[in-house]
Amino acid sequence: MRYFNGQFLQQEDFQAEQAYHLDRQRRHNRTLHTPGIAEGLPVMADVGAANVEVASGTAVDSDGHMIVLEDSRPVNIQPGHRGKTVLVVISYREVPSDDATVGSTDKTRMHERPDVEAFLEDEVPSADTHIRLARLEITTGGTVGAHHTDVRVSAGVRLGDELELQRLTLSREGLAPNQWSTLSLGAPKRVDVDGNLQVNGNLAANDLAPSLVSNSAIKDRVITFSKVSTRSVAKATQRLAPGGTLEVAVSSQIPITQAPPLTQVFVSAFSTTPNALFRWEQRSRTQAGNSQQFVVFRNDLGGTIEIEIQYEIHVWTAT
Repeated sequence: MRYFNGQFLQQEDFQAEQAYHLDRQRRHNRTLHTPGIAEGLPVMADVGAANVEVASGTAVDSDGHMIVLEDSRPVNIQPGHRGKTVLVVISYREVPSDDATVGSTDKTRMHERPDVEAFLEDEVPSADTHIRLARLEITTGGTVGAHHTDVRVSAGVRLGDELELQRLTLSREGLAPNQWSTLSLGAPKRVDVDGNLQVNGNLAANDLAPSLVSNSAIKDRVITFSKVSTRSVAKATQRLAPGGTLEVAVSSQIPITQAPPLTQVFVSAFSTTPNALFRWEQRSRTQAGNSQQFVVFRNDLGGTIEIEIQYEIHVWTAT
């Protein structure tokens, strides 16, 4: 709308302006944010309490509605909830009010008053529009038996295919700022992590520079055999006769005219035989124009005692 002095405005003009701003706000929320809790909305429900209440706060749903709870609201725990698990949720709702005194019999105001409800866990509407605030186990007596917050999801940001940042700070509620971790570009083509890095899964590296990771830079027990290895060569239990040996090949046969790849062999071995004494070493054998790497175990106990060893061998080969 464009306004000027003396302009005659009708109902449609004001509705068009409101519709425009509402559409742009909800379009922004819907396309650039994910549904969830933006702030507050804690559920007060102590174990053993008969009353449940949700404090003020803000949430966003998948339709782009800003769900604002200005004051605390009680939650109605119904008789049918007893002995069952319920989800406390909040959803957007508009409530018309204030009767028109002239020109119409309709309402003149629209209040945004969200619904705060408890649903049985298997009957709750979609999480996109009914934002989860808590999961409560209700006793047969109608009181709170357990209060779980694992269903709460924070509203987030939708990112495009590419994101340019100078610094990324990872924080968590309850942790002081000096305990947060950051990621930044420390040098060309190098990402610096200020803090510890824990990886649950595989971590691959192509063209790893020699001596990039040194023994002195690795914290004790941070890297284990199973995490470092790229190939498990053998894992077995064997018996060794007195003075006996066991050879385990850890590489394929490579022509002696070809430079072998850089290889690291990791061996973990132990014996359950009382007073056992054994050793292992890495050997290379050249035969018929080919070379091959082995790990050799030897029973050093002597006498006539046979020992049992359990071993696991992993090999890392630079590519």
